[in-house]
Amino acid sequence: MARLVCCALLAVSAMLGSSRPALAQVPGGGGEAVCEEIHGGVVSEQTGGVFPVGPASCSLGSEIDASIAIQPSVLLEGLAYADLVDPGDRSGTTAIVALQYDFAVTGGSVGDVVPVLVHSHLSTGVSASMDPNNSNIASASINLFGISGVGGAIINNGPADSACSASPDNTDVGDCFGGFDDELALTLTSGSAERVFLQIIVSASSNSAGKATASIDPFIFVDPSFANAGDYTITVSDGVANAPPVPEPSAWALSLACLGALGAVRSRRRRA
Repeated sequence: MARLVCCALLAVSAMLGSSRPALAQVPGGGGEAVCEEIHGGVVSEQTGGVFPVGPASCSLGSEIDASIAIQPSVLLEGLAYADLVDPGDRSGTTAIVALQYDFAVTGGSVGDVVPVLVHSHLSTGVSASMDPNNSNIASASINLFGISGVGGAIINNGPADSACSASPDNTDVGDCFGGFDDELALTLTSGSAERVFLQIIVSASSNSAGKATASIDPFIFVDPSFANAGDYTITVSDGVANAPPVPEPSAWALSLACLGALGAVRSRRRRA
């Protein structure tokens, strides 16, 4: 987590002229969506704030947007587009999105060791910046924490991963990349709980009408290769969905092509 927060804050601080502390974790769950317009390193307009677990969003005109969805699946998105902000040193837009919720493994006998996977689809992207003083930055992170129980205290750190994009390239941001689409693996015992913490920070420079976007789409499930996987269930915080990620458009196109081919084969068989 520290690696990604450092990555994002380095670029944001380059624009704002001062570092921003990491968002505070909301005990037991909750989220934050903040949209800011910045002039000369000073926040000139801001909206959004802290929310309970649930859908949330903020926007400033068409150039800044931050949103949290929890149905039909969890999806965080951030957009910073500085096209309409008057150019100026350390001027631009920033969007910050964070969500925290808990999940538990139930089924079988309490204490059974269960392998769990968290599929994490993180994406980031920025436009090219021709501004030597301001960066365009997009970062996304997912962090898992062991907790004493649903809504309880953190007792250990679990796996984490991140994605980030920056333009111009900043050699200080570390080894993060513009996408992550894989599983984080952990082991839980039946009856135990874990906490998911998701965070997006995007920032864009006005001097080059910069643009930065990021999204996070997680899915938690018992490892299907586990012999007794069917005996256990993932239960998430009330109202929060836990659905597989929506297939990419290319995947949909491939599926439709396959269905079309199957239909053609069936039609030929009927005529035969």
